[in-house]
Amino acid sequence: MRADFSPLREQSFRRYWTGQSISAFGDGLTLVVTAIAVLTVGGTAVTLGVVMGAGSICRVLSALVAGTIADRSSRRRILIVADSGRFAIQAGIGIAFLLGTRSWLLLLVGASCYGVAAGFFGPVSSSIVPALASKESLQKANALLSLSRSTMLILGPGIAGLLIAASGVGTVYLIDAATFVMNVIFLTRVRPRFEPASTGRRLLADLVQGWQEVISRRWLALTLLAHSAWNLGLAAFLILGPLLIVRADGAAAWGLVSAGMAAGLLAGDAVTLRWEPSRPVLIGNLALVLEAAPLLALAFHGPVVLIALAAAISNAGVAALNTFWYSTLQRIIPANIMSRVMSYDWLLSFISLPLGYSLTGYISHSAGSSATLIAAASIASIPAVLTVLIPTVRQLTKARIAAYSAMADELSSEAT
Repeated sequence: MRADFSPLREQSFRRYWTGQSISAFGDGLTLVVTAIAVLTVGGTAVTLGVVMGAGSICRVLSALVAGTIADRSSRRRILIVADSGRFAIQAGIGIAFLLGTRSWLLLLVGASCYGVAAGFFGPVSSSIVPALASKESLQKANALLSLSRSTMLILGPGIAGLLIAASGVGTVYLIDAATFVMNVIFLTRVRPRFEPASTGRRLLADLVQGWQEVISRRWLALTLLAHSAWNLGLAAFLILGPLLIVRADGAAAWGLVSAGMAAGLLAGDAVTLRWEPSRPVLIGNLALVLEAAPLLALAFHGPVVLIALAAAISNAGVAALNTFWYSTLQRIIPANIMSRVMSYDWLLSFISLPLGYSLTGYISHSAGSSATLIAAASIASIPAVLTVLIPTVRQLTKARIAAYSAMADELSSEAT
């Protein structure tokens, strides 16, 4: 047990982990409040899709720029600026709702601005971890970050439901804003072992180099396409899930499903804290097949408890994939190009989310929600299975990852 928590002995990682845990509680609140806020102003599936789609497209596009900037400047400073921005956005929406100024247009603008800030935070937060924890403990460090996040995501939806019932969605937005302030305070006390220096090249040249690093690794590029397909299927669940369940059983029922999703993440994180498979990328990709479970349970009008259980199983799989995946990339990608590779990871993996958000409402309106969800289950699971056919994915063993890690350290030293 002591070994499992060994990364927390490193002061900077411990401070980073604490701030991220507090911020994750606010993220748990927004799992519920975004959908409820849209429904509160009379929104529909199409409206919710547009709001969430706008946030997602801004997130993935800004992530590309963020990764390039982060490989030539202070990653810690970028994280501080990004979360300061998220504080201002969430506080503004919360105050507007408390004052009675509420509309789906406000939520659309807020989601777009939030997406830009989150896009800067996401890939940079992944690339800074190797500068805070030793390479030997990277999987445990990533698992601990995900474990605390999952725990907070379990608490957040239930508390959000109570807060919404008691004082409205505005209060929830303000609490989320406060968690970003706390994270910024902890980030100011983090001291990374490595901070990139300016390359001296134009931004576009660095962007092109990052793309070349991705496509030069065939297993990386093809796996990201499978992840993108998975997110396209997930979008259908995130749009139709709250709409179908809230209308049939109320907001508390969607809170139960959201809690189930978080509980699944917690279970997956607990497993990855100790289990290091011989082929982490292959095992992680196969775990994504579990996403078909909640989509099919919702498609065939299963009871809320069954949908929550299926969502938990699915998220256990995605938690495993995330820890295995990021730990692998952090080991084998040279530190001086890490943020750019992570930004393309975000771009290729998540670009399908806004597309899914935007199309789900229209497709379900014409083809029906059940048919849409069944199609989404196929889209999410089949490409993940097909990654087994990629030789370089099968050959990416622990021993080979260790060899690549040594090469990455050498390349990083030469670049420095």
